[in-house]
Amino acid sequence: MKKVYAKLAGGKKSFLRPFYKASFVKMLSLSSIVALLSGVSPVYSKRVASKEIANQVTNSLTKEAFLISAKSPAVAFPQRVISVYDYYNDDTSDQENYVTALKVGSVPAANAVSDYANFLTTTFSGKSSDIAIVNILKAYDNNISKNKRNVEEQYKRSLTGQQFPILDNSTSQRLAQDGSDVTVIEKFGIQRNTSIQPRGVNYNVTIGDSLLYNGIFGVVIGYGAEAAGDSTVVIGSSKEGGSVARAKGDYTTAVGSLSRALEEGATALGHRAYAHKEDSVSIGFYSQANVYKGVALGSRSIADTAAGSVGYNPLTNAVAGDSGYVWKSTYGAVSVGDVAKSKSRQIVGVAAGTADTDAVNIAQLKELRTFAAKGWKISVNNKNATVVSIDDTVDFSAGSSNFTITKGNKNNNMKFDLAKDLVLVSVKAGSGTLDATGLVIKDGPKILTTGIEAGNKKITGVAKGTGANDAVNFSQLEEIKEQVASSSFVKQDAETKHITIGKEAEGDKIDIVNNKGEKRVISGIANGAISDVSTEAMTGYQLHQLGSNIAGYLGGGASFNGGTWTPPSFKVKTA
Repeated sequence: MKKVYAKLAGGKKSFLRPFYKASFVKMLSLSSIVALLSGVSPVYSKRVASKEIANQVTNSLTKEAFLISAKSPAVAFPQRVISVYDYYNDDTSDQENYVTALKVGSVPAANAVSDYANFLTTTFSGKSSDIAIVNILKAYDNNISKNKRNVEEQYKRSLTGQQFPILDNSTSQRLAQDGSDVTVIEKFGIQRNTSIQPRGVNYNVTIGDSLLYNGIFGVVIGYGAEAAGDSTVVIGSSKEGGSVARAKGDYTTAVGSLSRALEEGATALGHRAYAHKEDSVSIGFYSQANVYKGVALGSRSIADTAAGSVGYNPLTNAVAGDSGYVWKSTYGAVSVGDVAKSKSRQIVGVAAGTADTDAVNIAQLKELRTFAAKGWKISVNNKNATVVSIDDTVDFSAGSSNFTITKGNKNNNMKFDLAKDLVLVSVKAGSGTLDATGLVIKDGPKILTTGIEAGNKKITGVAKGTGANDAVNFSQLEEIKEQVASSSFVKQDAETKHITIGKEAEGDKIDIVNNKGEKRVISGIANGAISDVSTEAMTGYQLHQLGSNIAGYLGGGASFNGGTWTPPSFKVKTA
């Protein structure tokens, strides 16, 4: 009997077990296989406890062309040729790392050697039309399915694709040979208790030991991971005998060691990230989202401010009274720190907001400060305008005792009052002015300290004066008029209405100069008749007309204007 010992280098164990186990078979040289087959009998190799050696050797005589009972075989090639290493039953007390078996004595087994050699040669050289991990021996094709092999029920697994890489992703093994559905007949050593359920079951994918899962369309990966609900995803390990990675509720996602998403739609990403409420999101190491639709972002961030919080209104210096979504939140808050522990973060790279519910950045606040610093202006009669900034105080004061200004102690109400006793220089009411000199009415009478002036207005209701200082009324003047007319120098004929001056007096000259010797103008004269016998006075109009007519007769640019003559001018030409 020949023995073949082959073991991967320790460094290769860092790869996923399904891949480096499978590659272990591929890495065997064809010459080694031929050398192996040229011996008295084929070889098995498996690392097992000494207690199991005898059973393995005995069972090898009656097994089909597959593995004996290795709990984690690498691939499903004919196992009487390929050595298999049991990674889960590594026992330092074993007598040998690999045990070989199979005694010559079975005719089918002896005859199978040639078939094994042909199978391996065509498979490793790629000249066979069957490109598969699992193949059959013609000698046993009545008992073995081409695409399926029965093993222990807990190791049945289904694959979702036709190919997957081996070792370092440089090689892919195709599973399906004829286009039909393929059920992997061995688990490829991915992990203990690994399950990928086929159609008609629950469409679930589970990988890991001690899993708890109840639902459909789910993915549960990691030691001790727990899921309860449809379409849940749990990827993360649990602490043995302690906390577990858990997704509870439909559509929940928990990714990370000991992470938890505990209500429908919740998402937790990170070690010990907890999303406790419906639709909550927790991202980061030890982050927690504790309220409905709350979001915790970053390591150790805690989101515990529930929906319904009302924002602060700086205009009223209180929470806003508006119940709309702009002022009152409808989802849980987004947290980037832990307020209870006075932990906070800056949010950087924020663009300037535009809508009412957008965040504002520092640049916008600086612009607001610049705008507020401009203040407002105060002026009187559009003169002497002064800027009043946000920190300035505007004080109101009265200019005299005639006016008072007051402000309430408990409010900002201001009152303006006029004094009962006014001290004024003058008072103007409409077109009238009252001052220290008296009352003056524009285009009307004046009552002054120096006297009364009627301003060409009638004074009615005046009683007849009797005293030396009394005013007289019109009736009294009429009586005097009649008395003067009878003895006046100027008289009027009652019938013709003609007025005569000094008709009954002597003298040949009428002098109308005033008491200062100044000449007077006689106005209101009608045009007098112009003739050689007329004694009527001529008017200025008549003289102007006469002068203009004469200037017209003269020609040569002569004119008479305003009583001034402009002589004509002529050019004399000689013939």
